[in-house]
Amino acid sequence: NSRIMSDLDRIEYFLSHNKKEFTRKDYMNVFKDISSASASRDLKKALELKLITKSGAKNTTLYKIK
Repeated sequence: NSRIMSDLDRIEYFLSHNKKEFTRKDYMNVFKDISSASASRDLKKALELKLITKSGAKNTTLYKIK
């Protein structure tokens, strides 16, 4: 259950099990019981920690694993 996992646990799990490029929707497909806002917060934290990079904006945003 991803609600039990911390944001960092979710980020680490996702990054270790997924492809090099992904969208927020891809992230939400792995963690089906988190809200869109939680997914956005997780990805923002991953950006701040420099674990991923971001390109594009709004619906065309693509994240890449560093």
